[in-house]
Amino acid sequence: MEDIITTGEEIESIPQRRSLLGRARGFFAGDTVIWLILIALMLGSIVVVFSAVSQEAFRAEARGGLFYGEFLKHLLLILVSFIIVSVMSRISSKFYQQFSFTFILLCIGLLVYTLVAGAELNEGKRWISLFGFTIQPSEISKVAVVNYVAFSLWKDEGRTSLNTFIRTWWPVGAVILLIVFENISTAAFIFLITVVTTIIGGINKKYTGYLILAAMAAGLVLVMFKLFTPDAEGVGRSETGHNRIMRFVTKMFKPVNEETYDDIMGMDYQVVMAQKAIANSNLIGKGAGRGELRQWLPAAYSDYIYNVVVEEYGLAGSVILLFTYIIFFWRCGKLANQSRSNYKSTLLYGIGLTITGQAVMNMMVATNLLPVTGQTLPFISKGGSSYIFMSMFFGLALSVSREIQASRRRQEAEASGIEGMPEVDMEEIPDYVPAAEATPRP
Repeated sequence: MEDIITTGEEIESIPQRRSLLGRARGFFAGDTVIWLILIALMLGSIVVVFSAVSQEAFRAEARGGLFYGEFLKHLLLILVSFIIVSVMSRISSKFYQQFSFTFILLCIGLLVYTLVAGAELNEGKRWISLFGFTIQPSEISKVAVVNYVAFSLWKDEGRTSLNTFIRTWWPVGAVILLIVFENISTAAFIFLITVVTTIIGGINKKYTGYLILAAMAAGLVLVMFKLFTPDAEGVGRSETGHNRIMRFVTKMFKPVNEETYDDIMGMDYQVVMAQKAIANSNLIGKGAGRGELRQWLPAAYSDYIYNVVVEEYGLAGSVILLFTYIIFFWRCGKLANQSRSNYKSTLLYGIGLTITGQAVMNMMVATNLLPVTGQTLPFISKGGSSYIFMSMFFGLALSVSREIQASRRRQEAEASGIEGMPEVDMEEIPDYVPAAEATPRP
């Protein structure tokens, strides 16, 4: 009997425990599953990046710097990103709606400034320095585009009209045109994500089809121009993009050996070393920090970090990572289907598509199924602006999920006769049907 009797002190401690639990839930505002995915990716990033930055660590030490300097920067970046997610998750989604157009115009301005006065790196102007920090405007443009598309399709109930199509696409088109000659892969990625998101959001599919045909025609014209004028100088990094695509196409489906990749110490070095890292693994991998190819693999901590995951954690670890992103997309879709607001549902689908789509693209590049793109693995790769701006996607998703769940709790409470619940926007959820009135399944 003593085991099942609750003492007075234990009874008094119950409200305190509930209070602590309530504070914890209050801090992690929004959907619990998305928070768990975020934390899992951050912890995974700490472990993998610690191993992947070994090259940079030795180089820094040789220059007289800190051996763990790059890793400590990454830890600071994760902390800042976590704070950004936490703050954004508490801000009303109406704030993001109201400033969506201003936000995308700001990104267009930053992209123009980048082309005019940006820092040139790897034969392209993709970076700018603001307040002592170096950022890549094309990364924040992904956030601005997804948020603006959701707002534009929410603003007008006549989402199939030509006016809605033009209003939605002209700022996105400006962003793409300002990016495409310096970063073809990012421009193509933004275009594809926007096409899928707008279709989900209810835009006119006929106009979208015309746009896709026009984009394909423009691409064909550029290819034909390059074929007939091979000596013509490309704009920005378009020459680099063209060369990557041609190398990939000519060697596609061929074995990775010295005959196919004859320039192993030159243009083919990244691809060959990446495939060696995969071939050097097994079901469970070599273990954390025991990868051999990370010492020789270029950009092992960013573009090719998935190869480090495969080599050190094997097929099991790589599949778990892939399913983590798939679960994130599933969760965004589930929350979107619970929402009555077209803005929130479209935004959630756009976020899920962007994060998961970029992850799949990075993995396909790492496994030689796509040409080199330079797209990082979301929330795993070491990076500055890309990591920060990806955290904004999570902040937006958590903000919207918090409002959806609050509305459901309120409507369920009202259906149960409970009063005194806080006011929420009832647009966010479908009509609640009590269980007693629900139509039974056949």
